[in-house]
Amino acid sequence: TQFKYTVTSTAAAKLYVNVWFDFNRDGDWDDPVQKCPLGPAITGSFTEWAVQNEQISVPGPGTFTFTTPVFAAANPTKGSDMWMRITLTDQPIAPANGADGSGPAGGYMYGETEDYLLKLEYSRLCGVKFEDKNGNGRQDPGEPGLANWVIEVKDANGNIVGYAVTDEEGRYCIVVPSPGTYIVSEQPLPGWTQTTPPAPGTYVVTVPPDRINLAFGNRKIEEGKCDLKIEKKVEFRRVSVEERQAIVTVTVTNVGNAPCPGPTTVTETIPAGFVLISVSGPGFTCLGPICTYPLPIPPNGSISLTYVFQVTAPPGSLIMNCATVSNPNDTNPDNNQACVITVIGR
Repeated sequence: TQFKYTVTSTAAAKLYVNVWFDFNRDGDWDDPVQKCPLGPAITGSFTEWAVQNEQISVPGPGTFTFTTPVFAAANPTKGSDMWMRITLTDQPIAPANGADGSGPAGGYMYGETEDYLLKLEYSRLCGVKFEDKNGNGRQDPGEPGLANWVIEVKDANGNIVGYAVTDEEGRYCIVVPSPGTYIVSEQPLPGWTQTTPPAPGTYVVTVPPDRINLAFGNRKIEEGKCDLKIEKKVEFRRVSVEERQAIVTVTVTNVGNAPCPGPTTVTETIPAGFVLISVSGPGFTCLGPICTYPLPIPPNGSISLTYVFQVTAPPGSLIMNCATVSNPNDTNPDNNQACVITVIGR
């Protein structure tokens, strides 16, 4: 971390800044380099002499703002106040004459020392890690929490602030300094694919208040599985004063880890108030609203169709428009239907 500070001087000068924190709250500043866990297999280190002999140049009389270099910080006893000392001197501090923040016996010719009691505030970042069996991005009944997953929190500069290991029900909570903005992520494990949150798979949160609904979902990667997911969107366009059209785009994606051999069939349900004008899609053969794609769909591959409808429903009508996908090799029927509800405009 780092922070800004101001210096008021009556003349130009080259000065040295030193900063200490009583991180472990034992009443002194001279503890040796200490270790702190950044994860189950990651260890960081910090020293209470956080900023050491940082040289600054004061250009002349006045008040000037400086920023400390980045330093490692620790907070092993959250909830307790912490003392900090900042010293400005006209000469560098030698370890033998002030590594504990006290300075030499005779003092310095020029400089100043200030002590601050930091009253730290904290917020909680909590959530659950669960097995997303159907891959729909939310925890449904029958989808259990996952134990022993690592959830970590970083600050805006990418520094690890804290971590937690999920309990037997998949729950976790991490305490962070507040206010602040943080990035919450999971440490991936082999054999799983993340389903929530959406890419890049992290939460960016600002506290306070506490955030207690940061869920992470993962689905087991099963070898040789074809899994087709259907999505659709509806757009409207006015062809003339009296005629409107609905453009329905249907996309089918193989979210599994093995090819889906053909054929794949997409069926569009035509609701009352819609009249089919045309349907087309690369590689498809269509008979009315039913279209067949004969070729394999590779993992992460997509195919799409465009339906054009004349809208005969009156303005204000509520229309639900659904489409389904089917393939004899598909292993997951839970994402084989997509519906869109729209209101016909004027």
